[in-house]
Amino acid sequence: MKKIFLTTGVIMMAATVTFAHKNSGRKGDTPPNDVSDRTKVQFQEDFPYATDINYVRTANFDEVSFMSGKQKVLKSYYDENSDLVGTTQNESFADLPGNAQKKIQKYYPDYSIVRVVKYHAVKEEDDGLDMLESRSEFDNPDNYFVELKNNNKAIVVEVNLSGDVGFYTTMR
Repeated sequence: MKKIFLTTGVIMMAATVTFAHKNSGRKGDTPPNDVSDRTKVQFQEDFPYATDINYVRTANFDEVSFMSGKQKVLKSYYDENSDLVGTTQNESFADLPGNAQKKIQKYYPDYSIVRVVKYHAVKEEDDGLDMLESRSEFDNPDNYFVELKNNNKAIVVEVNLSGDVGFYTTMR
C-alpha cells in the first residue's frame, strides 16, 4: 500500500499538484489539513540542522520543505505513522549523468525539460518493502524523475544514478 502512495506522491510532486487531505486513518486527533505533532518531532530528529522549515499536509503525506546545510531546498515526506518515506530536491538537467542526458535528447527530441527532481527513498529493511515500484535497473533508492513536455503531452521519465532512462508515467 505504501508503494502506491509513494509512487502517487512522486508523480504529484513532479507535477506540482497538491491536494487537500481527507483524514483517512491518521492516528490521533490531528485535523485533516494539519501536519501531526509526531511528524514535527520526528523531522527535528531526522534533520536537526534544517532551517527555513515549512510543514504542509498533502493527500498522502506530511511534507516538510527546508534548507539543508548545503543551502539546498529539500522536501521530506512522512507517512501516516510519521515515518520518513523519502526526500526530494530540485536539480537541473546538467545534474543528470551525461549518458542519461544524451538518451533523453535522443529519444525525446520534441520535448522540453520542465523539471528534474532527485528522489531518495528510505527503505525499511525489516519488512522488505521497496518504497518505489521499480524495475530491476532502477533498484537503487536514489533516482531522478524528469518531467518532459511537448505540445500534446507531458511525461515523466525515471533516471537512475548509472544513467539508465526509463519511461515512468504520462501526466494528466
